[in-house]
Amino acid sequence: TFLLWERLQVIAYKNVVKKIYSLTNQNTRIPLDLLVRPFNAMDNDEVGCILANLISQGFIKGYISYEKETLV
Repeated sequence: TFLLWERLQVIAYKNVVKKIYSLTNQNTRIPLDLLVRPFNAMDNDEVGCILANLISQGFIKGYISYEKETLV
């Protein structure tokens, strides 16, 4: 049950990122502020960690620019 729950969380995070991407009119640069809003209980560092894990696992393509605070 625990492994299923963890897998569902990853899929939900991926779907949130995809939805925000589609709402930004397919813009290739998404500000991290837009990605933090859906996760009310999390701060920027936790959301950055989630995004980094999604990128490393191959669920989303891109990289995080901490200098400009965007997901590219």
